[in-house]
Amino acid sequence: MNITEIGYNILGIYQRTQTTGTVKNGSFAGALEETKGTGVRAATHSTVDDYVKKHPENRDQIDRLLNPGRKVMEQYGLPDAVVEEMSMDEYKNYIYGILDRIPFDSSQMRDIQFIDITEQGWEQMKNDPKYEAWVVGYFKVDRSVTIPFANYPGVEPCIHTEHFGATIDEHLGQSYPQSMRTGKEKNSEDWWEKRRKRHKLYIEQLKEHQEKERLANKELLNQALIRTLAEGSQNTYFDFEAGTEGSAADFFRMMAAMSGSAAMLEAQ
Repeated sequence: MNITEIGYNILGIYQRTQTTGTVKNGSFAGALEETKGTGVRAATHSTVDDYVKKHPENRDQIDRLLNPGRKVMEQYGLPDAVVEEMSMDEYKNYIYGILDRIPFDSSQMRDIQFIDITEQGWEQMKNDPKYEAWVVGYFKVDRSVTIPFANYPGVEPCIHTEHFGATIDEHLGQSYPQSMRTGKEKNSEDWWEKRRKRHKLYIEQLKEHQEKERLANKELLNQALIRTLAEGSQNTYFDFEAGTEGSAADFFRMMAAMSGSAAMLEAQ
C-alpha cells in the first residue's frame, strides 16, 4: 500500500466520522487536525507500561525501540480520532502501509521476512498507541541493522520470522539461513509477497476509481449538452434583438474550435 491508497482509506473514514459526529470539523483537513483521541486509544492502559513495571531493568531496551517508533508514527501516522474510526481491516492496511515505508539496510535486501501478528495483537495495537509505536519501532531498528559480510560471495541470505501477540512478552523473532527453511512457513507469505499483492490490489482499485471518474465526467458532459441544446431550442443561434449569441451557439462554437473548425463557424 502506498500513501495514495492510505489517503483514499482515510477519506472514507473521515466521511463516516462526519455521519456519526465523531469529527466535527467541516473539512477533511480539519479531521487530520484532531490530534487527540477521545475514545479507546486515549483511555487504554498500555501493555508497554505493564512490561516495564515487571522488568524495570529493560526500560532502556524498550525506549530504544519505542522512541524510533514514535518518530515513524509522527511522520506517517494519523490522529487518534481517525484511527479509532477505522475497521480492523482498514487498520491493518494502515499499519502495513507504514511498514512499507520503512527501508531495509542494503545488507538485508536478499533476506526474506515473515510477519505474524495475532488478532489479539492487532486489537492491542489499535487500542494502545504506545504498543503500536513499540511494534513499529522494532521494525525500524531491526531493518536498519547492517549484517557484516551479508553480500559476500557464498554467504547465504536469511529468513526472519517475527511473531507479535498482545504483549511484549509474546514477541518472538528468529533468523536462520534459507537452506534451513523448515517448511512451516509455507502457509505464510513473506513481507515482499504481501507487499506485491497489496500493490496489485491498489492498482486495481485505482483503475476502478479512474473508470468511475471517467463515467461520471461523461455523464456530466451529456447533461450539459442536453441543457445547452434545450436552451438553444428556445434561443437559437443569434438573438437579433439583444445582439447576443445563444447557449447553443456558444456550445457549437466551442466544439468547432476543439475540432479545428472554428473558421467555418465564424463564416456562418
